[in-house]
Amino acid sequence: GMYAALAAMAGRRPVLLWMVTGLAFGAAVGTKVSYALPAIGVGVFLLVDVLRRRDRVSVILASACALGALISFVPLALLYAKAPAAFIYGVIDFGAEAPFQWYRLKGHGHRLGIDWKLIDTAAILLRGPACVALVVVASTAFRRGKRDGPHLLLDLLVITGLAAALLPTPTWKQYLMPLLPPLFVRLGFAWQEGVVAGRWRRITIRAFALSALVGLAQPVLWGWWLVAGSANSVTMTREAHWIGERLRAAGARGNIATLTPQVTLDSGFALDPRFAPGPFAYRSGDMLSDEEQRTFLIVSPRTLDRFLAERPPAALVTGYEVDRTDLEGGLRAFALRNGYRRVHSPFGKAELFIRPAKASPLRAHYSSSSSTTTDSPPWAGK
Repeated sequence: GMYAALAAMAGRRPVLLWMVTGLAFGAAVGTKVSYALPAIGVGVFLLVDVLRRRDRVSVILASACALGALISFVPLALLYAKAPAAFIYGVIDFGAEAPFQWYRLKGHGHRLGIDWKLIDTAAILLRGPACVALVVVASTAFRRGKRDGPHLLLDLLVITGLAAALLPTPTWKQYLMPLLPPLFVRLGFAWQEGVVAGRWRRITIRAFALSALVGLAQPVLWGWWLVAGSANSVTMTREAHWIGERLRAAGARGNIATLTPQVTLDSGFALDPRFAPGPFAYRSGDMLSDEEQRTFLIVSPRTLDRFLAERPPAALVTGYEVDRTDLEGGLRAFALRNGYRRVHSPFGKAELFIRPAKASPLRAHYSSSSSTTTDSPPWAGK
């Protein structure tokens, strides 16, 4: 979107490119709501241009961008029309409540304050040249330099990108994605125009070199961790193949229930659709009533035993969601209590629980002992 806008200001098919700009920024907003801030920055830029020029061309360009944004929202509108309650929960309610509940449950409530937000953001920026770039770009606001359309747009995108990075709580490195592209393009403009010169230019070059070394050290450490550890795609693929082989050897039929779907996706067995969101919906699902969970096709710690008993999976896989909350404890307890056979993976951390060959009396037991679940679940018979 940023490059399309800059190309449009260079006079290359401006109407089409501003429509592409709106489409791109609108799609970003549809992906993560905090990206609405850079999109608003583009809108402010075009509105200022319309008010300043007061001509037909500026109105057409702004309208083209708005049209592109509206087109990008069509998939969201279709999803909302298909499942409005699930849409509101997944897009708005979950993001507004679930992260705060989860961090407090883990004993990390201190990470939710503004002080830790600033510490986390600074630590992320210092892992590479972004912090130096931000200082240089900020300093150009108080020095000589161009103030034409591209510069103004990039300044707005840097400001709104930084605001978008700070908006989610707590702060994670991926939240700085809307900041980095306009930041480094704006840095390139300032560098080419000689805004940073003389002694400050030499100091800046050394700072960039040092920060680059710091930034390069992290992927090296990550690469070593991925090779040496078990949480990598090669190990998980081996585990998935092993899981499939063990289940086929046991004559298993049905789905796999797990909070780590990525470990089972190449097993040849379908994932239980109630566990498609992985740990995220599960760990915060108690925000919803039983009926809402049935409608949204999810489970939570509160409903796990009853819902699994109504349609027991062929297997359960645990071993990767390990922290002080013991998120997988309910799945493991259900499997052991109901005679599932446990087998440990020879490749990684996975624990495979295979349902006994004989029919389990779980359904009859829960049907007679529970008065809260009288209706058949929406996945029954599928």
